[in-house]
Amino acid sequence: MPSEPRSKKHYVRLGITSLGRNYTRDYQELLEAFR
Repeated sequence: MPSEPRSKKHYVRLGITSLGRNYTRDYQELLEAFR
């Protein structure tokens, strides 16, 4: 099992991007609710 730091960084980036997408979705929903 090869342990590469690149893969770890890639997974971390994926997690951050997914979190950002969820945050933007929630923000859009809040804006729609306020409208």
